[in-house]
Amino acid sequence: LNCLFTYFFAYCVFLSPLVIAHRGYSAVYPENTLLAIRAAVDSGAEGVEIDIHRTKDGQLILQHDETLDRMTTGRGKVEEHPWHGYIDGLKTRGSESAEPVALLSQVFDFCMSPAVPIGFILVLDVKDDQNLSVLDELADLLEKYPKYSEKLVVYLGVWREDFAQHFRMQNKTNSVRLTLIAENCSPTIVNSSLYDAFNLNVDLITEEVVKIANSLDKNVLLWTCNSPEQIAMAKKLSVQGILTDDPLSI
Repeated sequence: LNCLFTYFFAYCVFLSPLVIAHRGYSAVYPENTLLAIRAAVDSGAEGVEIDIHRTKDGQLILQHDETLDRMTTGRGKVEEHPWHGYIDGLKTRGSESAEPVALLSQVFDFCMSPAVPIGFILVLDVKDDQNLSVLDELADLLEKYPKYSEKLVVYLGVWREDFAQHFRMQNKTNSVRLTLIAENCSPTIVNSSLYDAFNLNVDLITEEVVKIANSLDKNVLLWTCNSPEQIAMAKKLSVQGILTDDPLSI
């Protein structure tokens, strides 16, 4: 595992930033769906970023919003509805392709298949509008894939320190890069031993933060790089990963 991370960091430092499809290939396909993830892999993206929410019956699904309203045919908060018997029957809305809501376990099944190359990046965005128990469910799921760290580079992204502390205290796995997701952060936070990596806003990032992170072998990912100016900025700063809605635009 350490060799995989070392190789990955060296690869990132000396070459262009790796391309990570934001919510899958979301510029063309319904976001956070298996279709969008498969399309990202087919496009040549080196990774995908996906958003995680916990259902009432403890299942982890791909969904950006706290509610089901915007992206699915369902209504109400994710946490108030069960996967079995409700969310499992929903479809995505707002596009020509009506896709089922995806489970995180389905994403891992796909990423562990021969269709996905070794070293593929999986960025998990665990939204902080839910209970800390979402991290317990995530830790349990990771244990069901004992060899995932031989195939994938997983960033566990959290928005709050209490989420990061909770996951660290579980001590169930050290095979993920615990990542702070934020608009930007201070040099003090970058120097903290709590985080292994950072996923920050391309429009607010500072050169100082990137330099400190690189000096500590902590990778920096930038979201969401869609315009030519944002892509150019990310490359200029020598970050390790670019999150974009359209991986073919990089």
